[in-house]
Amino acid sequence: MSDVERVVDHVAFTKKGKLIRQENLEDLKCQVKRLCFESVPEGLEEQFELNVLSRTHDGGGFQIVIDNYEEETIKDIECRVEHLNLEELFLVYNAQGVENQA
Repeated sequence: MSDVERVVDHVAFTKKGKLIRQENLEDLKCQVKRLCFESVPEGLEEQFELNVLSRTHDGGGFQIVIDNYEEETIKDIECRVEHLNLEELFLVYNAQGVENQA
C-alpha cells in the first residue's frame, strides 16, 4: 500500500481537465477488479453485464478490468479476481477509451 493510500479516503481522477471518477477509495477498490482468464472468454461481457474498463492479452492469458464487480455476479465465471491499488486505478482511468464515470 502506498503512502497516499494510507492517508486518503476519497479520490478523484481527471482526464484532459474533466472529472472522470470521484469516489470513496474503499468503495472504488471494492467495485473495480481485474479478472484474469487462461484464455479469451466468448460472450463474457454480454452474458454477465460487465462494465469493462480495459482489456489486456498476453501470452499467459487474458485480463479485463471491470468497475461493476459483485461477487455474486461472477460466481459462475472461472477466473482469478485481483484487487487494484491506487496507482493501478489511476492508470486504468487514464487509459485511452475510458470516459466519464463520475
